[in-house]
Amino acid sequence: VYISGVLHHLNHPGKGVSEMVRVLKPGKRVVMMETNPLFPTNFLAAIFQPYERNVLKVHKSSLLRWAGENALKVVECSNFLYTPPKPNFLLPLLNKMEDWFPRIPIVKEFSINLCLVAVKTS
Repeated sequence: VYISGVLHHLNHPGKGVSEMVRVLKPGKRVVMMETNPLFPTNFLAAIFQPYERNVLKVHKSSLLRWAGENALKVVECSNFLYTPPKPNFLLPLLNKMEDWFPRIPIVKEFSINLCLVAVKTS
């Protein structure tokens, strides 16, 4: 099961994870890509756009907690970098950020997305 940018739109993201795990066969993987609230444009979207407000509730720790609550064995939980397509005027800066973010330990936590890969154990 693969989802991208879904959990922060749910009132109860943990229940969304439970439903994914329910339909997942044992031994199969779930991949969750989610918006990182630490990335500046994600943070601003969460502050100024009510439908993005729950971005502030999804962190690595919450992804790991929801995985644990659903008996998933975590394979990886990491920051995921890519250059977003907007805003256009920031693209040159965002492209440079994508190059140097992974090289700086603290700064890499400010990636645009988070990614959790886990396996259903039973």
